Amino acid sequence: MSCSICSLPSNNSFHRQGSEASSRPSQKSLPSPANNVSWAMPLRRRRVGLLPTMTNVSFDASSVNVSASDGNVGGSRELYDCDIHLASQRMDSFLKATLDMLGDDQNTQNTVCKSCLDRISSALDTHSEMLLDECAAYDEAAASEEERVSSVRRALSSVVKMNSNNNIYEEIELNALSSACNEQEQELRILQNLMYDQMCRSKAISDEEERVFHALNALEIDARNFVEESHLVTNMYHSVSEEVEAISHVKLMSVPFNVVISQDTGRYPTINNLRLAYRVNEKASLSYDEVIAAWVQAAQLVAFTCGLHPGFVSPHLRIIPLSHPCAKIVATFADGQSVHNLGWDVVSGADRSKHIDPPSILCFLALLSQLAEHIVNATKSDPPPFSMTLISIDSVDHGRQLCIASQ
Repeated sequence: MSCSICSLPSNNSFHRQGSEASSRPSQKSLPSPANNVSWAMPLRRRRVGLLPTMTNVSFDASSVNVSASDGNVGGSRELYDCDIHLASQRMDSFLKATLDMLGDDQNTQNTVCKSCLDRISSALDTHSEMLLDECAAYDEAAASEEERVSSVRRALSSVVKMNSNNNIYEEIELNALSSACNEQEQELRILQNLMYDQMCRSKAISDEEERVFHALNALEIDARNFVEESHLVTNMYHSVSEEVEAISHVKLMSVPFNVVISQDTGRYPTINNLRLAYRVNEKASLSYDEVIAAWVQAAQLVAFTCGLHPGFVSPHLRIIPLSHPCAKIVATFADGQSVHNLGWDVVSGADRSKHIDPPSILCFLALLSQLAEHIVNATKSDPPPFSMTLISIDSVDHGRQLCIASQ
């Protein structure tokens, strides 16, 4: 009976791989009638005596790397797991294919020659050796990893011990720093409180300074006003002093008052040759100036007489003889104060009246009557040559004349 494997077509991959296997004794192939794929499996052995060396150690256990050694494809643990898993899968596929082939041969009464069986056995041995090599390499890598893990643990324990010793000193330093920070915070709060107090004081001082500046400004304004008023008062004082000085040089005792009254001839009464009248008479050439001058002389006579009798003080009237342009009488009553002119206050002008105001003459006569009464009561001398009343002298009624003049 012919072999079922040898009877396969010549273009089958088994024959092609078998020829390649005969030319390359280091490789063994296994046909797969079930799936018609190549069973050629190169033998990959690992050098058992070479262990991987640790090059990089990380504290992360998931990234512990192993350097590649001679005969290894890579340098990580996953490589061994992948090689063992791949070899196991291939071994299972070979066994399953062999069992399926042998089972099919028993069912179909097919025979397999001894050379094919040797080849299948050789392929199975090859994969078994590869699994053993992979397992040995994995065991070596696992032992190396265990040593590496133990060394890492020792290193970590030493580092932890050193860190624990350092932590004690660091804790002491941290406590010292914490206490120093607390002290600095307390000092900072104290300084902030002091700064706030200083700011409040500075604001109060600024407000007080502003008030002082306002007061100083007001004081400067008052001082300037005082200087101006003082200057005015000084000028007034100088003018009054000059007037007093001028008056002091006047000798009243040497000033004659020649009073002439002529009732029979109808002439004007005169004082120092000045006609004393209460109105201007152009026909008699009686001008404003002469009337004003006569009343000034009369006022001086009354003032001189008052000076000779210091005990006389009029309760309501005060005469001012030396004033410009005419003499004046100041009357002070309960309803107020008034000034009466013994003449005209306006020197020139067409609007002034031709006669003196009657109230001014009445005030002059009242003052003259009070003075005469005081002199009579004080001296008890001979009676005056003419009978006198408040409004008349002898037979001359001044009140009636004033009423006529006012009309």
